[in-house]
Amino acid sequence: MKKIYLLLISLFVFLGCASSQPKLSQMQIREITTKEVQGDYKTVFKAAMSVLQDQEYIIENTDFNSGLIVCTKEVNPDMSAGDVMMVLFVDMRHSRAAKVKVSATINELNNKTTAIRLNVQEIKVESGSFGNKKENVVNIQNKEVYDQIFNQIRVEVERRK
Repeated sequence: MKKIYLLLISLFVFLGCASSQPKLSQMQIREITTKEVQGDYKTVFKAAMSVLQDQEYIIENTDFNSGLIVCTKEVNPDMSAGDVMMVLFVDMRHSRAAKVKVSATINELNNKTTAIRLNVQEIKVESGSFGNKKENVVNIQNKEVYDQIFNQIRVEVERRK
């Protein structure tokens, strides 16, 4: 449970710093978001799903044959009285609602090695007038966030061997 809180805290800390970071090249992003894991494809796929579910993500879509896992998690579903007042009297677009969406693509390299590529996005939902909603999507490109997820997947793979 502590790992989950640590991951969420790290995610929000690094989100605040995201705008001040230099733009990464596609190769730098791939290096951050892709890792090899020592384990067969089936074990790694199931370990990745298990880790994401342990972190309270809702699995929306999986395809074992293509290696795709897509999941989301509500981050701030509760609105406080202050948030309601903000919506009513200050800014109709104010919202604390946010989701974190993770997609994982898992590919077998050989019988003992599997590659995982993760994409993590934060989606902030703002309510507008007349029930319109606007989603602001931010791709998370912080190495520490990905390293934490990859490490948890590696531990789960080892546990399943």
